[in-house]
Amino acid sequence: MSRNRKLLILFLLLVAMGVGALLIYHRAGQPPEAVRLLPEGDRLVYVNLRPVRLWGLNQPKPVELESDYRAFVEQTGIQFERDLDEVAMSRTDTPDGRDVESAEVFSGRFDAARLRYYLQKISSTPETYRNHVIYSVANEGHTVRVCILDSTRVAVTNMNASGPMRGILDGLYQSPRGPGLLEAHYRDVPLTSLAWMIDRIPANSGGPQLPGGLTFRFLENTVVVASLRYSSNALFQADVFTASEADAKQVAESAGGFLGMYRTVAKSVGAKGTDPDVKAALDSIRVEQKGNVATFTATFSQSFLKKIVSGMQPEGLTGAASATPPPVATPGPAASPLPTSRHKQLSPPFATCSATPAEVSAGDAVSASAVARNFDPHHDLIYEWTTNGGKIQGQGKNVTIDTTGIAESQIYIISVHIRDSKDEKAAASCVAGFEAKKR
Repeated sequence: MSRNRKLLILFLLLVAMGVGALLIYHRAGQPPEAVRLLPEGDRLVYVNLRPVRLWGLNQPKPVELESDYRAFVEQTGIQFERDLDEVAMSRTDTPDGRDVESAEVFSGRFDAARLRYYLQKISSTPETYRNHVIYSVANEGHTVRVCILDSTRVAVTNMNASGPMRGILDGLYQSPRGPGLLEAHYRDVPLTSLAWMIDRIPANSGGPQLPGGLTFRFLENTVVVASLRYSSNALFQADVFTASEADAKQVAESAGGFLGMYRTVAKSVGAKGTDPDVKAALDSIRVEQKGNVATFTATFSQSFLKKIVSGMQPEGLTGAASATPPPVATPGPAASPLPTSRHKQLSPPFATCSATPAEVSAGDAVSASAVARNFDPHHDLIYEWTTNGGKIQGQGKNVTIDTTGIAESQIYIISVHIRDSKDEKAAASCVAGFEAKKR
């Protein structure tokens, strides 16, 4: 083979490799198509569930399915934990703040004929658009629309108008760019993220809320880009984009102060049974600020993730039925008419807390209550209350906090550790909070 021919072949190989690399880079830099099909929204969420099965995180103990979900599985053959591969979601609060409009695209493996037959039975008069059938289902005051997009994808909306569902179908025949929030901030999502959320938090929204009344008002008027990557452990990152460097500094300082108080309370109950995986996750949280962005990072172990995915309740500083507080509270009914309560299983003891009012002036009384669940009803319970804001008055499941002398413009935490007087292994903790406002 002549030297010139060898050089020509080498050149063609390099060109082909370059074009292939460019195509791979371009495709990797694009949002998943399921998200690009979605209508406009203030909160976009994407989850790739394939690795959950790969890592064995979705293998809970045998459970009994709730009757409505069992009937759905029997009629459609679809079991979410087994068959769902991707979820893309767009959500928007209604103007009065009392409800949520949402759209979802689900990707996975299912029998289209069986699902179509099931939807025909529960829906009203179907609508045909672009050779696709849109099924309408009345559900909790919403008109839920469901459409089988192809052999692997299903779209669901709960808007009153049919426009969002038609927009999703239009996107199948075009090259959709996706919602404006996606265009503006997808570049801020780390490339290898398996799950991410882009959340636009408006002013006067109260910010994300945790169980027990704790609020993050310092996140108002920001855009939060949160993501989860995997590298032996799950790496969480949340970038908070603010209007100015001063605002980002305030977010970082407020969050740092909140974490400091939370960890102080955690140490006070840590010796009483805090789950080590929950403690490690809380201890890993870091907050940094650069320019107009405040960045939160944390590391979650595989054992922690398995507890979350399997629905177990790690014993720790939790205020509700999840092991770690969700980043954003999303009120309103879910869009899907499919059953959402899927499992019936015995849970370990846990507790929920509340504090009222959520905002006080120094000297005002705060009432705190705890509800203990899954304890032996024949045993007495011991409640051990602590707070970093004021003095605890009373005992038992209901107490009062005297806030005389507390500093203004601060968030304070109330915690309680509950234990069974006859069973040292039966214990739970929870937290609530309140804010001291300026006079």
